[in-house]
Parts: sequence; structure tokens; C-alpha cells
Amino acid sequence: ALQPRSEPGSVLDSAAMLDQVSQLLTTQTISSADGDPVSLRADSLCIHGDNPHAATAVQEIRKLIADD
Repeated sequence: ALQPRSEPGSVLDSAAMLDQVSQLLTTQTISSADGDPVSLRADSLCIHGDNPHAATAVQEIRKLIADD
């Protein structure tokens, strides 16, 4: 389940977001809120567009995926 945005650590900064995508690409896991790895086979990513950095985030993720 997703963490509510009101909880500390639920909204990732750019570096943490890219680390999470990289982890997903290389190990097919993500880290849970308590740091435990969770296996995940993802076919798509959801990028929230309600912040001023959304377009840049998409560009950075696309580059990360292309470099993989």
C-alpha cells in the first residue's frame, strides 16, 4: 500500500526517486517504509504531476531506463 503523503518520508526527493527506480530496474524490488525489500514486477510507473518538478522527473527516469 502507498503511504499517505502526510507521513514523513512518503514524498521522495529527486535523488531518492531515481534510486528507487534504479533499484526496481536492477533487482525488481523496492524498499518498504521500514527499509525491507519488497519484490515487485512493474509494467509501468506513476509519476505525480502535481508538483513543479514532475516533467523533470519524467525526463530523468526516461534517461535512467534508456541507460539500463
